[in-house]
Amino acid sequence: RHLLVQIMSLSSSAESSPVSDHLDWTSTIISDVFKYNLFASGKLAPKQLCICRQVCSHWNSLVLLPTVYVFGSDLKSLSSRPWPADISTLKGVRFSPPLQNFEAARLAGLKKIDFTGDMGFKELGIVLAQVLEQSNTLESLVLRGNTTFSLASGEISRALANNTSLTLLDLAASKLSKEAVDDLAGAILLNSRLRVLDISDNTLHIGVICDSLQSNTTLQELYLGQVYGTPVWVPPPETPKSFARMISANQGLIRLSCGVENLGSDTLKEIAESLQTNKRLQNFSLRYFGPVAMNLNAGMAFADCIHGNFYLKNLSLQISAEEGAAAQIVGALAFNTTLTDITLPLVDKPSQAYGDTLRDTLRAHQSLTTLRIGLANTATLCGIATALQTNRRVQVLEISNAAVYPSPEASLLFETVWLENSSLQVLEARSLVGRPSMIVKRANFLTKLDLSSCNNLNEDLPQLIDFFKSNQSLTWLDLSGNRISDDSGLAEVLQTNTILTHLDLSGNRIQRPKIVSPTPSYGRLRFLSFSSNEMSDSSIVSMFESLKNNTTPT
Repeated sequence: RHLLVQIMSLSSSAESSPVSDHLDWTSTIISDVFKYNLFASGKLAPKQLCICRQVCSHWNSLVLLPTVYVFGSDLKSLSSRPWPADISTLKGVRFSPPLQNFEAARLAGLKKIDFTGDMGFKELGIVLAQVLEQSNTLESLVLRGNTTFSLASGEISRALANNTSLTLLDLAASKLSKEAVDDLAGAILLNSRLRVLDISDNTLHIGVICDSLQSNTTLQELYLGQVYGTPVWVPPPETPKSFARMISANQGLIRLSCGVENLGSDTLKEIAESLQTNKRLQNFSLRYFGPVAMNLNAGMAFADCIHGNFYLKNLSLQISAEEGAAAQIVGALAFNTTLTDITLPLVDKPSQAYGDTLRDTLRAHQSLTTLRIGLANTATLCGIATALQTNRRVQVLEISNAAVYPSPEASLLFETVWLENSSLQVLEARSLVGRPSMIVKRANFLTKLDLSSCNNLNEDLPQLIDFFKSNQSLTWLDLSGNRISDDSGLAEVLQTNTILTHLDLSGNRIQRPKIVSPTPSYGRLRFLSFSSNEMSDSSIVSMFESLKNNTTPT
């Protein structure tokens, strides 16, 4: 049941692919499956199905299929057949016109419609507008990376204004035009059902969106920019003020994420002050890397927010900051009893005094379970390690982009942490500079370890291999993007480690991995990734041969 889906998925690749030559052949096979009604008989029971061309002639044979993927086709070809009631999700891939005769009622009973991809055209937007007008079941509409909304923003927005079923609208990376943003803002003013709106990764001025949300009490999640990735919002002078006013006035949002650039410290101060009066927001994420670091006044404003806001649970400040500003924020945490997850500002080459402040705060804090800090050096790592010897509440630690040089002091402190602290279970240490083994070699209670894209991991791998062999707690390990070669010793790890269930080796330099020997021992492994390596066709064939009689990886 999985093979048929994969064949059809491959057939949706670019027309230049040799696989596309078999499109008619695979369609005929699928059509025969429908013809003999194998789904209805219970002999095949997939959860998802890809459809194209001849399959549509047996459309009424689709039963018990919650998700249907349709590609390389047009909606018109699906309009002449009755739609099974069991289908709740339609995912379109590479659709093409014509749509003028399509009956929107065919889609009105769906719960989710997903047209992710750069394939927008106005005809599809008009159909979706009709669906929004007629449907009382559609809950999710995803147009991520699709320009359809901008091409038919007037029609879709008018329908959205009066729709009473849609709860999620995803327009991320959809190249929203100014007219589309204006139309969307008007719809938000009238809509009383939408709960999640994602317009991240769009180059736009969202002041009008912020203004429309000041009195909105139904929207709960708003994404204006990606937390990880390129900042996309370059606001005009009036937009930051609209953003700050929205935070202060809105009483519906629970989660707000925004990636911005070209903001000054004065604007950051206004945003921090607006957070002090918001009594609804629980998750706030701000990513800003401007030419000037956050100054002391803005840092003090965020410190006052941490002191006075008792509703925030998650605060992420991926902001370049002066050490004095960051120290104010860290110091305020010692008196906060509600935050459980915090991402601290980035400080370039923090001093020993900053590390001591961080140590004292972590010792005193009573509710924090997740700590994320970037650009850490020996001073901050020693402060964290010292505090974690007695702090039993922090379960997740992220120290990505840290400078982990051979520091005997830091190494000894972390060894003590792993010996005395069994609460810390997740270590995310992406893009470390130095030797990761110095801080993880005694981590006997970790269940998840992320060492992706570390500069010197390949040279440090022998020490890590010894740790992986003996460790009996790790279930999730990410070693992607580390230039790992064939003779890495990871095959021996899987032969001796019976706990590991997830291993990501993507983005390395593996050509003929020993890990795919004819009769490998995978232990309890459920996920194994070799994507974006340098494996030859023969190595890939050997991998599949090794899986013939091994049912462990899923």
